[in-house]
Amino acid sequence: MGGLWLGALVLAVAAAAMARAGEEEDLSTPATESQKAYDLLDERR
Repeated sequence: MGGLWLGALVLAVAAAAMARAGEEEDLSTPATESQKAYDLLDERR
């Protein structure tokens, strides 16, 4: 019974990893004051 749960867990983790594989996280918010401030700080590094 434990092996069945372990197998289900492995399949769930693999499915989640494959589902996120094609996604790209773009958290930028263009044309906002906070984005402009972030860009300015990034330039000064």
